[in-house]
Amino acid sequence: MNFFQKKYCVIMVFFIAINACKKTEVGEAYKQNGYYIFEGTASSEQVVPSGASASTGTAFFSGVYDANSGIFNYTLSWDNLLATPNNLVFRAPADSGAIGLNMRSLALSGYNISDTLTGVFWSNAQLNDNELSYLKKGQCYFVIASTSRPIGTISTANSADGGEIRGQIKLKEIRK
Repeated sequence: MNFFQKKYCVIMVFFIAINACKKTEVGEAYKQNGYYIFEGTASSEQVVPSGASASTGTAFFSGVYDANSGIFNYTLSWDNLLATPNNLVFRAPADSGAIGLNMRSLALSGYNISDTLTGVFWSNAQLNDNELSYLKKGQCYFVIASTSRPIGTISTANSADGGEIRGQIKLKEIRK
């Protein structure tokens, strides 16, 4: 390879590298839909009726909903539950202190009194329009039940959340 061929190759590699590093546009429709970021902190003080749980446990929920794909990824970490967790329930519509209806539930098996769970709602289990609306309005909450504090039955005015700890999920941020 002569000097000019080498120089040409170096220049070509330089332009390829520059073009590869350019920011890729994802399209206007993708940007418009964006991401919704949700958070919630749980404690026994939020369980309905008030004072029903003596737990000193806490939990933190964080979730990201991708409005372009319809995928909702979440992480839930809890600490210091009274007993082994056995159920996670998402309920809505309800503001803090009120009781909602079961939206989603997940049996917990093999988790400790302090642990972390990651999950995803997608494909056939995608959030429906009502569920997403409740989340955006802050009208969705989660309850972690344990062997010492099972989930309550929601059927009458005397209903109770049950569970050991409860946390209201709030919209933290919208990213476009």
